[in-house]
Amino acid sequence: MRLHKTELITGALLIIIGALSAQSTALAQESSSSEFSNITDKSLAQIIRSLIGLPQNVAAAGSRSALHTKSYICLINPVLKKKGQKNIATTSIANPIIITGSLLNELKIREADRNKKILFQALSSSTEAVKTPLKWPIKPIGPNEKYILEFRNIHSPASEKVEVLLISEEPKQMKATQALLREFNSQQTTTVRKKEILKEGSPEIKMNILFSLNSTNKQHLTNELAAGCKE
Repeated sequence: MRLHKTELITGALLIIIGALSAQSTALAQESSSSEFSNITDKSLAQIIRSLIGLPQNVAAAGSRSALHTKSYICLINPVLKKKGQKNIATTSIANPIIITGSLLNELKIREADRNKKILFQALSSSTEAVKTPLKWPIKPIGPNEKYILEFRNIHSPASEKVEVLLISEEPKQMKATQALLREFNSQQTTTVRKKEILKEGSPEIKMNILFSLNSTNKQHLTNELAAGCKE
């Protein structure tokens, strides 16, 4: 059963409020007058609304019936940008978090050249699927680099794999994003400023922060966002 958007937002709000409230305790010495727990429901709702609806179902190339047979993946992060017939995503984060709303049989990261060398591979076992979120498992991404993210849904045959071309941004954008993330994670940054970064940041900045909080129920948040994928 698909949930109404209001229910999705309410559920996600409870998750984030709990995570940010826990953060406020750790940050109490940093700022006694402003805590994460003081973020209004309205502000949090705006953050969640900016993320719900971004995830997309992505089918294997040439698989016309994939969306009907569930031979696809729900890609939450990186955010997909469709250009022509190719699945393309961009990132300005050196260590992006890979998030899918689907259980996987396989996840690979390949070089985006003729040889498509495998740089990372995760395979399911007989008892456990490959799960995300997954912090970028190889060397940090530099500006203007390309990688192929290869996914295989737990329901998919070996021949049906989803490929997404991941392209990193220009040096200026990469530098600006990394500076924001460093500022957010700095103990010298006030909680007021941290809230501003979380509220005003791009979708990938918001996801990177929310899924990096130790107190976030990552599986629950993943499920909430994945419900936004179109069936």
